[in-house]
Amino acid sequence: MGLVDGDAHWKRMRLRTVVKESHGRPVAQMAYAKGACSNLVAVVGGDQANIYDDQHFERHLDVVAQYVHVKTKHVQGGELMCCCFVGCTEKDAKKHPYGDVRLAVGGEDGSVSILSLVEGRVLHILKKHQKPVVAVAADENVPGQILSLGEDGMIYHWNAEEGTLLHTVVGKDATAVAVEPGARNGIRALITGHKTGQIKRWTLSVSKDTPQRKRARVADDLSMHAHSRTLDCLAFLPGNRLASKSTDGKVVVWDYETMEQVCAWQVRVPGKESNFSHFGPTEDGSYIATGTGDGHVHVHCCSTGRNMATLSPVKVNGPVTCSIVSADCNHVLASLGAGFIFRFEYGVPAAEGSVGVVAEAIDKHPTME
Repeated sequence: MGLVDGDAHWKRMRLRTVVKESHGRPVAQMAYAKGACSNLVAVVGGDQANIYDDQHFERHLDVVAQYVHVKTKHVQGGELMCCCFVGCTEKDAKKHPYGDVRLAVGGEDGSVSILSLVEGRVLHILKKHQKPVVAVAADENVPGQILSLGEDGMIYHWNAEEGTLLHTVVGKDATAVAVEPGARNGIRALITGHKTGQIKRWTLSVSKDTPQRKRARVADDLSMHAHSRTLDCLAFLPGNRLASKSTDGKVVVWDYETMEQVCAWQVRVPGKESNFSHFGPTEDGSYIATGTGDGHVHVHCCSTGRNMATLSPVKVNGPVTCSIVSADCNHVLASLGAGFIFRFEYGVPAAEGSVGVVAEAIDKHPTME
């Protein structure tokens, strides 16, 4: 069953906390850190990247750090589009005996900034994209390396510790990217999702050529036409599985070795046929939380495709732009509206987590309208 007893667990989720970010713009992406720092959650929206503590302040999410992407002599500034946590290398461990947390954020100005939480500064600014950066991806087992995807389909493989470019991949109409797990000495393969609904696998060369000359070999479409709309999410799950989602709300879980479908489901709202929304798999890959265009979050089982629960916000309308699940599965975060984050929590007393109580709290705070 995984981390939780499915039916009993998800049916006890209650809306407990609502956060309104000061930028007042839709949240672009959220991500939980992994390992010892899994209490930290990064949120990017507007020109801000905020890192919250999601565990140690009871019903509150407390801001640990904030980065504002303003115009400087190094970057044009503007809105941030995506984020991911980056694993630290052994070299960094020697520099910071108690560890560090690093976050990569991609901007509409084409830059990727590598942030250090411990040092409280920007370590590197990776500049190669000519278009907005729409996705960044990393694998905790390959520390210090990331992938960045531009709106024009260009994909760059970076050494984030040194700020150097390693590979260039011409992804053409790519709209989503994920690092293939299993490598230990650097990223060796990646998966891309495309506007056509295709899924492609790329292998990276290990030659000593310059980054501009290094080649990436691409396989044929792996999705067998399962998706007919633009792919907006890709994620590898434990057990050698791959999850893909398209903007029409269709989610497919694949056996990655055979690329046969394990299960599939669709969360579609009549009249809202297309919605770009990041999904959130649980850490053990047993469930996925998916947002819809009408503001709801649906939790499905990755083995059967069964809908385990539907989580609903209050007082705020709009499509869910991102939904994520904490490592212990006790929190589900969903972003929608003008910078609102809704946190659903397991085991909250019915009176404390009732819709009426939360709605009343929103009404009492004009800044949350």
